[in-house]
Amino acid sequence: MEVEKLMPDEITEPVPVTTNEIARVQVLEGEVMNRMIKLAKVVSQTTMVPRADQGKVDQVFAKIMFGAGLGLQPMESLWSIHMIEGKPTLSSAAMRTLVARAGHSITPVEMTDEKVTVVGKRKDGAELTVTWTIDDAKQAQLWGKDNWKKYPRQMLLARASAECARALFADVLGGLYTEEELS
Repeated sequence: MEVEKLMPDEITEPVPVTTNEIARVQVLEGEVMNRMIKLAKVVSQTTMVPRADQGKVDQVFAKIMFGAGLGLQPMESLWSIHMIEGKPTLSSAAMRTLVARAGHSITPVEMTDEKVTVVGKRKDGAELTVTWTIDDAKQAQLWGKDNWKKYPRQMLLARASAECARALFADVLGGLYTEEELS
C-alpha cells in the first residue's frame, strides 16, 4: 500500500510513503499516548493540579490531550481548561496566550473598574475593538457575583478578551468559550 505525501518546505512531486513508515508513525503515536497516560497518573496524584482534578487520571489525561491539540503544555492545560456541563472551556488568559502564540494580539487600551476596552489585531491586519462595561455585566446578570464585586476590572478584561478572541481569532480557539460565559 502506498500513500502520497508532500514535503512541508517545498511543493514538488509527491513522495510515496510505505506501509512500514505508516506503522512506525502509529508506534510513535502509541508511545506518546503511553507517556501521556503515565504523566496523567503521576500528576493527578499531586497538589499541582486543580482540586477538582486530583486523583482523576482520566480527567487529567483528557485535559492534557485536549490542550495539546490547542498547543498548550500539559500543566498549562490543567490550569487553563475547565469543564462546564461536559464542555471544555478556556480561561481568558489562555485565550490571549494562544492568540499571541499564533502571531496575533489582544491589547487592553483602557482598564478601569467600570470599563475595559481591548483591541485585537490579526497579523494580516484585521482589527476588532471590544469594550465591556459594568452595565454590560449587569445586563448579562453577572454583576453582584463575588468575583465581580472583588475584581471588576479583571472580570471585565476577561469578558472583553474572550469576546474579542472568539470573534477575531476563531481559527485559533476553535469556538471555545470561557468558564465564566457558560457557568
